[in-house]
Amino acid sequence: MKKSDILNTTIIVLLTVLTVTAQKKSLIKKNEYMIKYAIISQGFPVNPVTPWFLNLQTELNKLEIETSLPQMSEVPSLEKWQNTLSLKIGKNIDKTILIGHSIGCVNVLKYIESNSVTKKIPLVVLVAPPAFNLHYEPLNSFFDKPLDFEKINSKVEKFVIIIAKNDSILKPHPLDHVAVFLEKLKCKIILLSQGGHFGPFDENGGVSIPELVEEIKSNVVK
Repeated sequence: MKKSDILNTTIIVLLTVLTVTAQKKSLIKKNEYMIKYAIISQGFPVNPVTPWFLNLQTELNKLEIETSLPQMSEVPSLEKWQNTLSLKIGKNIDKTILIGHSIGCVNVLKYIESNSVTKKIPLVVLVAPPAFNLHYEPLNSFFDKPLDFEKINSKVEKFVIIIAKNDSILKPHPLDHVAVFLEKLKCKIILLSQGGHFGPFDENGGVSIPELVEEIKSNVVK
């Protein structure tokens, strides 16, 4: 065999080894995230184009987290919303982040309370959650029964709550809701000075929530 042939063969072998090694590293990188899914339970009125939903989906896709926003019924109904959320989550509860917005947070908490899955949910993030009934008639069914916080705490590894001080929806004052969650829920509170209720009607709160993205990243990236 000529020296040139030996050299070519050696190069081919080395390239093959490097390619296989690179593929293995790539696979390791893809699998370094325990969390594979994220589900957003929207608030009311149902608005699937709330800008920060789309921004969050884009950011989570970069982490190879499949993010979905199940379409809730236009007429708010706890039973119907629970069914929609339950069907979407399926059996992947231990690999799923649950994210709620406004009354969607109560929907998430009710789901956690009632589900019989033994695996813990790794992360739950609640954005502008009401801790008690705001006495807005269309949403009263969500508050018919008090939440069993002891049961809820036992089913989740970590809770994060994001509330803005200038939220005009969480009456009488956003801090009243913060106080309840601090007492009842084992959670981390992120209190922002601006953002309102983080709805499409909030010019300073509806586009993106960088703190939400960073919090999820800090819990996902190993």
